[in-house]
Amino acid sequence: MNKNIKNLAFEAGFLSAGFSKGEPVLANEKVILQFANLLINECIIVCELGNTTQTTSSGAASAIKNHFGVK
Repeated sequence: MNKNIKNLAFEAGFLSAGFSKGEPVLANEKVILQFANLLINECIIVCELGNTTQTTSSGAASAIKNHFGVK
């Protein structure tokens, strides 16, 4: 699992199921990774389908926030 995704999962409160090679292993790691991939792909779609006014990074950020209802 990507280290960034793992760190965000821990930050969100997901629990460790133990350790492997000295690294914490998330409980339900496979499901968390699937959810993260779906979420990231949804963000990519929002960015790619955005209109021409959303081609800047702030426009993409705004489009993603609106899509998921984040303030």
